[in-house]
Amino acid sequence: MGVIVKLTHFIIHEIEKESATRKGNSEPKIVLESNTEFPVDSEVSISFVEKLRQKYNISISGYGCVESGENSKFSDNLKEYRAGNLDFVKLTTLLLDRLNTELKSSPAATGGLVVVVEYEEAGKSYLLISMIKEKSAITFDKSAISLSEILSIDLDKLHEGARIDLKKWEALDQPHISFTKRSRDKITDYFAKSIDCLDYTDSKTYTIAINTLLQSYAKANEWPDEKYKEAKKSMQQYFADDITKKKD
Repeated sequence: MGVIVKLTHFIIHEIEKESATRKGNSEPKIVLESNTEFPVDSEVSISFVEKLRQKYNISISGYGCVESGENSKFSDNLKEYRAGNLDFVKLTTLLLDRLNTELKSSPAATGGLVVVVEYEEAGKSYLLISMIKEKSAITFDKSAISLSEILSIDLDKLHEGARIDLKKWEALDQPHISFTKRSRDKITDYFAKSIDCLDYTDSKTYTIAINTLLQSYAKANEWPDEKYKEAKKSMQQYFADDITKKKD
């Protein structure tokens, strides 16, 4: 049985930018600033977001938190949105402006579709922000017996993403942001800065920290080697099962 997810908001914008290492315009430009959300009860919307959610869940590469100080415009906007003083479209266009500004200081970065989704799952509310590339596809028109080229959204080109657990963020529970990046490298500065991310830590560091804590606990309680190995195996199985569930 799949996980029950309720889609509450869904919008797509676009920033055009070529990497400075390639021929083309390396200056970012907003080419699509949507003022209309996609219908959340549409089968196409639900299917797309579900595939995006699944892709994101199996590719998380790091964690962080939103800066809560006076200098965090994103935090202020998010507070206004949650209080009902800012609508979803405005929240995302303000984010789009920040992404576009931060991209100017990242010559090697490229643009793409800026997909912003809010959904509810297992009693939690999430805001998922992602940069996705498009790809060319060929369609066949049976009536005209002709081929034509179109651009399509390629979820395998989920370039970068951040997901905020809104309830954890409101409770100042850290970390409340998870990240994904196609190359599995550290999240790019421009993307992290656009949402005022602090204390980024990659998944490998978290794994090492958990193993160290388990090792220290086992030593303090004088566990025999077999008990420690069994506990470590159980922990690894827990995370493996968790990843499997997230694929569903």
